[in-house]
Amino acid sequence: LSVQDAIFPAHPFGGLFSLGREKHWRLSEMFPAFAVDERGQPSAAIRVNYLQARESLLLARHLGGADLGILSGSRKAIADLGEMGQGMVAQATLGKAMAFGLEYQLIAGSMLQLALEVGAQSTSLVSHALFDDREVQDFLDVDHLATALNAARQLPCPAIRAERVELRGNRHLSASVAQAFFACPVVVGADVSRIVFATDRKSV
Repeated sequence: LSVQDAIFPAHPFGGLFSLGREKHWRLSEMFPAFAVDERGQPSAAIRVNYLQARESLLLARHLGGADLGILSGSRKAIADLGEMGQGMVAQATLGKAMAFGLEYQLIAGSMLQLALEVGAQSTSLVSHALFDDREVQDFLDVDHLATALNAARQLPCPAIRAERVELRGNRHLSASVAQAFFACPVVVGADVSRIVFATDRKSV
């Protein structure tokens, strides 16, 4: 995978566009590659490369602050996951829905790799960087983990609860904002970024 490959569609940035319209950001200037119209809506037909995406993310983070990843991820619904979201809804259990989403996440435009690590007592949804880019990795970790949890909460299955969230970096994240969204303890400065759940064999 190259930073020059145009593989990222607009829908992974749906939370940022929603925030930008609300806060009257100049979205056409922040996201020039997406051909944003006068209503702040990006073109659904365009895909951008990583270098183009990161420049937009850096501008958004400058305006949105340390909590931007949570605020962005919390606004993304199943519909913002494109056809992958529809496929997740069609699965019989939460475990199968998560497995489907993880299998097709890169095709759908994920900017990092999420992986499910199942243990005897706990299961972790772990973030792995696609590119060595610490300047935006904190944002991507929180945004994608928040998106994944928000999507899981919207699936037609029993409610999912996290035991704790561990985040690499993100030392300036607001603890109250993070804990209010994730509804569990949140630790920053961890070795990896992940959401930890109690292992439930009935959901797989």
